[in-house]
Amino acid sequence: MKRFWVLFGVVLLMLYSFTGFVRADPTGATVTAGTAVTGSGTTSDNITINAGEVMSANIYGKTITTKWAGFYGNISGGISLEDSSGNVFYNWSVSDVTGAVVYAANDTVSDWTLSNASEADMPAYVQGTATDSFSNTFTASEQFTSPTKTVDNVLYAVTYGTGTFKTYALKTTSEIIFAGKSPGTAAGFNGNNVDYQILVPAQSNTNYYFYLELP
Repeated sequence: MKRFWVLFGVVLLMLYSFTGFVRADPTGATVTAGTAVTGSGTTSDNITINAGEVMSANIYGKTITTKWAGFYGNISGGISLEDSSGNVFYNWSVSDVTGAVVYAANDTVSDWTLSNASEADMPAYVQGTATDSFSNTFTASEQFTSPTKTVDNVLYAVTYGTGTFKTYALKTTSEIIFAGKSPGTAAGFNGNNVDYQILVPAQSNTNYYFYLELP
């Protein structure tokens, strides 16, 4: 009997140790979507010129991309202990979202074994050498880290704002995933305070599935 209790205690100690180190994979996230907006390109100017004249004319043009879209906003949530009816036994709220990661995937994700994505993994419309191609957008690489994931040599792009808003290009065996790591609340591209920004390839009616990993 003494041997049984010693063995039982060892098992409990192992379970306690594993619980202290194992974190859950990213969880599906509820999204409250705003109104999608877009900019406008430059319009055509005209110049009058007469025969026999030469004139300098510096030309500027701006085109709105047909290959990319962006998500931005705030992060909230927590970790909960509750029963199957949603009755909360204890809740751990998150007040500082620095290090949280928002994932936008092109399909639902069941296996969160991640690796770095390349141009060959991208939709055909962002491949190639166009000015707004994947290779001309995701131009830097570094180690991607999250509360549960570490992937080496991941390509990323930095979107505009006073915060360093990076979008990482990742993949599983069957999905492409774009990850926005929160630098904490900072002014985004439009001057408003946000927690994350993600740049994603998109054309008409492109679907993305959202997941969240809290710090």
